[in-house]
Amino acid sequence: MQETIDFARAELTRYMRRITGGSGLIRLELMPQADTASPFDDAFSIEIRKGNGVIAGCCPRSVLLGVYRFLFLLGCRFFAPGADGEVLPSLTLEACTVSYRGRPALRHRGVCIEGAVSVENVLDMVDWLPKNGFNAYYIQFREGHTFFERWYTHEGSVTQPAERYTLEDSRRHVARIEAEIRKRGLIYHKIGHGWTCECLGYPSTGWHTVEDEGVPPEIRPLLAQVNGTRAFFGGIPLNTHLCYSNPEARRRFVDEVADYALNHRDISILHIWLADNYNNICECSACRARSQTDWYVMLLNEIDERLTALGLDTRLAFLIYFELLWPPVTQHLKNPDRFILMFAPITRTYTRPYYQPDEPVDREKRAPLPSYSHNQAVFPTNVKENLAFLYRWQEEFHGDSFVYDYHLMWDIDKEYGGLQLARVLYDDCTRLKDMGLNGLISCQLGRAGFPSGICQYIMGRALFDGASSSFEALTEEFVEAAYGRDAALALAYLRGLSEHFSHAYIRGEDEGMTAADYVRRFQEAGAFVRDSTPAITAAAARAQTSGHGRAWRVLAVSTAIFSHLADALAEKAAGAPPAPLKELAQTLRRLVSEAETAVQPDLDGMYFNMLVAGFLEHTGEAQE
Repeated sequence: MQETIDFARAELTRYMRRITGGSGLIRLELMPQADTASPFDDAFSIEIRKGNGVIAGCCPRSVLLGVYRFLFLLGCRFFAPGADGEVLPSLTLEACTVSYRGRPALRHRGVCIEGAVSVENVLDMVDWLPKNGFNAYYIQFREGHTFFERWYTHEGSVTQPAERYTLEDSRRHVARIEAEIRKRGLIYHKIGHGWTCECLGYPSTGWHTVEDEGVPPEIRPLLAQVNGTRAFFGGIPLNTHLCYSNPEARRRFVDEVADYALNHRDISILHIWLADNYNNICECSACRARSQTDWYVMLLNEIDERLTALGLDTRLAFLIYFELLWPPVTQHLKNPDRFILMFAPITRTYTRPYYQPDEPVDREKRAPLPSYSHNQAVFPTNVKENLAFLYRWQEEFHGDSFVYDYHLMWDIDKEYGGLQLARVLYDDCTRLKDMGLNGLISCQLGRAGFPSGICQYIMGRALFDGASSSFEALTEEFVEAAYGRDAALALAYLRGLSEHFSHAYIRGEDEGMTAADYVRRFQEAGAFVRDSTPAITAAAARAQTSGHGRAWRVLAVSTAIFSHLADALAEKAAGAPPAPLKELAQTLRRLVSEAETAVQPDLDGMYFNMLVAGFLEHTGEAQE
């Protein structure tokens, strides 16, 4: 606790000296009494006049959030992770007067590691989160190894050779990251998928394959039987369910969770997920006797009983995802206070929000759930169909909950200006309370700033402040902070990218346009980018000596990529044969890989190339 207060004091002093040349006399305190219902709640007050006064919080993390809110109200803007992602005002101490008391609109406000990241990328993200109102960070799996490995081996790059990288490197990185999470008092989420393979002795370092011949005979009966065979699904342990009707399989799972929780008490919320993927659950007669969700709830109850016996009060997040969207039939959580519901609508569309701004939310009026067909389930893309599952689950579970959503996982590389996606994200964040959810953990690329970081900036502000600031106001706030005096030019460029390209086309969604329509649209997109390039290049040159250089540098390198992409999409829409499309995709990979070396903190080249270049070469939606 004291470490976080000391860090908050050091941050306040550091920024005040940069802003005013002095530090004032500002005390940091814990509130003697705080009306909070959960250790994950934040609340703080600021009473400062002419650089003197008090910032008080309900917990050390809230004191730090109060410090950053005070700086925000003075005019500081933290528009992107990293030291070059902030702009600060120049003030006198006498001008530093703020009176504020409140709490964030939502309890859970966090980001989950994904994509391809360096340790520096993650450290910058952890540092940035509380500056923009977030209070949580989530490391998937035990070491987050696959996400680091992708970057250090430069997966998908055609210009950077792979570096030597090991699991021990990831463990060292996570230890550094955990120290920074602890210093800030952030809510620390951990694990998720992986229990099903770790309990069998197979590491959960990523979606790696293993040879079936090497599966020990004592392990094979514990694997889910699919299509008459007990084997790792697709050869991938992480994607393989257990035979949950087998008491030995459940015992191993429970033992694994209990041992990990006992030895990792610094974790705030431990995620208990089953295997990844879908239509891969056990088909043996014993498993078919119950629904997958019933087996899951039975397992969660057994975990709770073991943790209770060990005297552990570890909070557990359980997952509503794929087959687990269907609520239980016969099983119920016996100790719901230990659990947090996590709704993960991974198959939803991101071209539309859950609800339009003026659309009423009535959780009583929900669409009927489709019947479940064992290993032949079809999952909803329509947002209302996804919400029907959530609302049915809410009849079963009345405890804490949040959404684990993917706006910035794939669609940030499909909606190129980001403004339409940012609007969907804003609308979603500001309606979560109406939907009975108390926050969002964003499963997103760790480098989500190409061609701008507007989406994650607006997400943080909307989760913290709700709808008190309009989407238009937050858009202006971001572009002024990121781009300075040429903000209008930057906004026009981003708006043009959103309007001239087609989010729905890249997602494979019908928007009533013909192939000829798309050819014309992408030709116009290319012309727009090329017409905009001279002004963008000139503005970027002007900004290099200012605090806006980074954001403009990203826009400048984006022009060549989007000019080429527009031409390539026009060819694809016109029905070009595979060979020239493959050549266009290879050129795109080279452009993106070269750009990544210049703007690495903002552009995840691996994901852009996988999704967008892959889309050029194949039919259907740009997706993993």
